[in-house]
Amino acid sequence: MLVCMASASTVYAQATLEPLHTQGRSLRDARGATVVLRGLNLTGDAKVPPFRGIDTAQQLDVLKAWGVNVARLLFVWEAFEPRRGQYDEGYLDYYGDLVDALGERDVHVIIDFHQDAFSRYATQGCGDGFPAWALSSSVRAKTPDNGRNCASWGVQMLLDLETAQSWNDFYAGKNGVRASYLELLHRVSERLKDHPAVLGYDMLNEPAGDEASQIAPLFADAARTLRGNDPDAVLFVSPGVLASAGLSTAMPRPAFNNFVYSPHYYDAAVSQLHSWLGVSLEAPVRSMVDQASAWNVPLFVGEFGASGNGLRSAEYIDEFYARLNQHFASAAQWNFTPHWTPRAKDGWNDEDFSIVDGAGALRPTYRVRAYPARIAGEAVSFTERNWPAPFVELVWQHAPALGETRVFAPLTGLFGGHVAIDARDGLKCAYEPDLRYVRCTAETAGTKHLRLQPCSLGTTCTTE
Repeated sequence: MLVCMASASTVYAQATLEPLHTQGRSLRDARGATVVLRGLNLTGDAKVPPFRGIDTAQQLDVLKAWGVNVARLLFVWEAFEPRRGQYDEGYLDYYGDLVDALGERDVHVIIDFHQDAFSRYATQGCGDGFPAWALSSSVRAKTPDNGRNCASWGVQMLLDLETAQSWNDFYAGKNGVRASYLELLHRVSERLKDHPAVLGYDMLNEPAGDEASQIAPLFADAARTLRGNDPDAVLFVSPGVLASAGLSTAMPRPAFNNFVYSPHYYDAAVSQLHSWLGVSLEAPVRSMVDQASAWNVPLFVGEFGASGNGLRSAEYIDEFYARLNQHFASAAQWNFTPHWTPRAKDGWNDEDFSIVDGAGALRPTYRVRAYPARIAGEAVSFTERNWPAPFVELVWQHAPALGETRVFAPLTGLFGGHVAIDARDGLKCAYEPDLRYVRCTAETAGTKHLRLQPCSLGTTCTTE
């Protein structure tokens, strides 16, 4: 179980999270306001034993200061059912405690049924996710590695015929593995359905296989299973693994409702060469936006990231967030790994995407960023930058009946304790007591403008 060690000076109330649902291309809260989710994947080393990347609740305290309001939380099948039909309830207890700890910090949780390259016992020992007994009966289990020999695991996965055989047998229902996967979803959702932080379920991370004939039917059955226990949960639909490299998806639109299109994106040069060549991100982000638009559902980019030591990695991440802001897209960056070390890095396949180092300090690929967490109406435009000086601007069509608009823009973390709030068109805006969010209300409908920038001569300055 998760060891909860809250300090005497840090007291968290019960979770105040509201259930969310989809409405057209937006996530909405119970009153109908637009909600934007910005967060992190937890954790890179949760893919391998002991499958527990968070030791204490205190490790999560930093998330509030960073403005994280969603966590895509890895759930590993091998950790829960290492031997067929034998479930490690201690792992599920730990996971439930972690969900609750995140909720106490106002963080929504996406339960991410995670795998890469099928299993630690497949793809020359470089994968994760499925237990050894789930492999095709026609292949031999490999010895798990997940070290430096696995740095090219993505290419190895695509060339490994035995891994492909395990996927094909899984989709065909051979040896009952597909039924066991659905039983996994049933057990987890039945156990966690009443935890208020649970926003929904990512049914299977980056699946391999034919999107139309194999992945889509699996997701249809997965949705029925999950909705049998948790009918109001948002479902996160990931396309096939090749879409993560920017290829278009052939996934047909699911027949179920209340779902989000949740692709991933990794620039090849950034992920393999640890260097951004300055290639525009307009095309890959536009492709994801267009697919979500075609389905008339929200876009949630489930993974993106860059090496903390990569060439121009910080610029790449800045550009990615700028594209997300352009489309008011929700997303979770890969990844937050408190146990990162210079030698083991993220702890899996020599990857080095953690936003923190071993001392918990932020690496160049992550910084505190403003974003519109709640919009009382329809979003028009949003701009956020930190150079040459911090600047935030939100424009929206206000609907008074929907209440307040909230923009995460911490007074100290972003503006150094001094900011000018320029609220136009009848807006009344002020910082909330903890000085993290600016809250705006207006009695009249119509176009509203909020601008936050450093104080200058002749402006009213808000200070700590």
